[in-house]
Amino acid sequence: MVGGDMALLAELAQESAMAQGVGSDAAQALAAGLIERLQQSVGAGNLYVPSFKEARRATRDAAVIAAFRGNNRDEVCARYGISPRQFYRILHAAGPRVFIQQTQVPEWAR
Repeated sequence: MVGGDMALLAELAQESAMAQGVGSDAAQALAAGLIERLQQSVGAGNLYVPSFKEARRATRDAAVIAAFRGNNRDEVCARYGISPRQFYRILHAAGPRVFIQQTQVPEWAR
């Protein structure tokens, strides 16, 4: 991140803290602390910040996987506004382990 990006990040952090009811001085201190921690952690390296749309999609996909019980595909699709094809794409991207865990028959039902 370059200087202008860091200033923008500090400003956004301060605004977010103040929106949560943190006083101006405390919000400014929080923003400065955040910038310092980023500089220590990332240094001169690159920091990737996903787009808002990408972050929302990842959150939705995690919720879809958590909601799936093995026999409720249509319900999950309706709840999250996705097609069956998109549903299977999400499951495939999560890997077979998630699908197996979600569809195992509980011991009491055997």
